[in-house]
This record gives sequence, structure tokens and C-alpha cells, in this order.
Amino acid sequence: MQQIPPPPGQPLSLLVCDLDFFKFINDNYGHSAGDAVLAQFGQIIAGGIRRRDIAARLGGEEFVVLLPDTAPDAALQLAERLRHTLEHTPMTVLPGVHRVTASFGVATLRPGEDLDTLLMRADHVLYAAKNRGRNCVAWERDEALQAPGALA
Repeated sequence: MQQIPPPPGQPLSLLVCDLDFFKFINDNYGHSAGDAVLAQFGQIIAGGIRRRDIAARLGGEEFVVLLPDTAPDAALQLAERLRHTLEHTPMTVLPGVHRVTASFGVATLRPGEDLDTLLMRADHVLYAAKNRGRNCVAWERDEALQAPGALA
């Protein structure tokens, strides 16, 4: 990732999200249906973030959202909103009524850290979410991985 330093004293958070069981969609409905699901998820992300946030597809079914001036709690709330919206949005591009879920990893830039390291940490947290059963948001706080049951 290109180095984009945050303004001094401003937090910078990163969401990494991955569609759950995406291979099943491609294998059972074809790659064009999978591409349509990715596009629909991209629209959900675009509709849920601020103008200054930066969303991108990393590859496959993995997306990132860079959140300038965003503390960990606000990043967690956004990730949970995106997760909830996706879970409750029928995927009209698939035959019948289908729901798709995603797992999210959230990390916040530490002093002296570069964006590649931030991405690596957020990706690590994402896989912790996947290992917890998917369709959840996980984050890193005080070196311990935690997964929210419900956000206040």
C-alpha cells in the first residue's frame, strides 16, 4: 500500500472485509453471478462510508476501507453497520432469495507504523473473525483479539 500519512494527532483506521463462503457462489452460480455479488457488496460499502474514506477491492472477495480521522470505536461501528446491511440485503443477482455475509477485521495505525503493517494486522484480525465462525467483526485492542457480541 502506498504510504499516506495521517495528519498529526489524527487516528487512521482500516477495515479489511472478506465475503464468507464466496467460493460456493462461484461454484454453484458461476463467476458472472459472483462478480455481480461483488459489485453489489461494493455498492453497499460505497453507500456506507464518508466521502473522505477510501474503499478498494484488494482481489478475490476481499475489500479494504481506509478511514482517516477515525478512532477504533467509530471504525468498529462502521464495520458492524456494513456487516449488518450486507447480511440483511437480499442478493437479487442470484436466483431465489439469498443472503450473503462477510467477516471484518479492524485495526488502527500505531505511531511509527506504515500502511503495509497496518494492512497486515487488519488482515490477521480478519482471519480471527473467520475462525470465530464468520459473519462478525473482530478488532485488535491492547494486543488481544476480541470479537464484539453487540456494539453499544
